Amino acid sequence: MHGAPVHPQRGWEYLKRLDMTRRRPRPVHEESDPVEQKIWKKKLKITVEQVGLPLGAFRPIGPEGKPRTATGASSGVGSQGPCPHCSSAAAI
Repeated sequence: MHGAPVHPQRGWEYLKRLDMTRRRPRPVHEESDPVEQKIWKKKLKITVEQVGLPLGAFRPIGPEGKPRTATGASSGVGSQGPCPHCSSAAAI
């Protein structure tokens, strides 16, 4: 690149202005064991295959122990559906 040299602090200010952040690795627990984690993941994959579900087929469970619906809510409080004032049909 050509041009005048820029102090590192000025570069940081430019990056912050662009909503960029410093990247850092995820924290690792001091007692974690990578080998044990790898074994656990393999066991999970085998268990899921035995059940007959593809990996990633798990759905979050709602407060009543029932799977959440496509809208993200399980049956009960807050599952009345979309707001009638906000739905696209009401805007027409």
